[in-house]
Amino acid sequence: MALNTNRLQTSNSVVLDSSGNGTMILGPARPNLSWHITNIGVSTAGTGTAVSTSSNIRYAVTSATQSVNNSTTFVDDAALTMTLAANKVYEVEIIATFQTAVNCDLKTSWTVPTGTISALKHCLGATATAASFVGRTETTIRIGSHLYATAVTYQLDNGAADQFVVERAIVQTGTTAGSVTFQWAQATATVGALIRDLYSYMRVTEVV
Repeated sequence: MALNTNRLQTSNSVVLDSSGNGTMILGPARPNLSWHITNIGVSTAGTGTAVSTSSNIRYAVTSATQSVNNSTTFVDDAALTMTLAANKVYEVEIIATFQTAVNCDLKTSWTVPTGTISALKHCLGATATAASFVGRTETTIRIGSHLYATAVTYQLDNGAADQFVVERAIVQTGTTAGSVTFQWAQATATVGALIRDLYSYMRVTEVV
């Protein structure tokens, strides 16, 4: 059976192993758990330590909340950070969940290793315009692309309910290794906590 070995494909009658070899089975296809364990690196918060040294995919998953109160100064996220090697190309995806009970809104930024080739991050979340924001379940969105260090602003629902942003980019490092780190702060300094909640993560895939 000829199969595409570059990606995992399943159907009602085929299951792939880690080499892309197909096995015919009767009934619905079942997930190949060994493929997931050995080929996807799962990290503890902030470390990006892979389960398998051969893996090119690493996750940093938040295990605790983090908060900012009455400040527009960017802070490094304690969990959403990952080390990058020199002279590599990575796809970086961040899905971060926030909540607040005050009218502070959110701004985000990234830091990348010195010498990283300038490129754009692609940002999806609630609009930055207050007049266009209704609430987390009904709003105008922003779909802008910006430089890594650009401060990107999102409106937040002040009902203490979870609301997420998605930011993605290709990061091509230069001759210096370092870390890609998600930063965030209140968009307007307000007394009251802006909380980066649990269930947030960073995924880093080594492309080249």
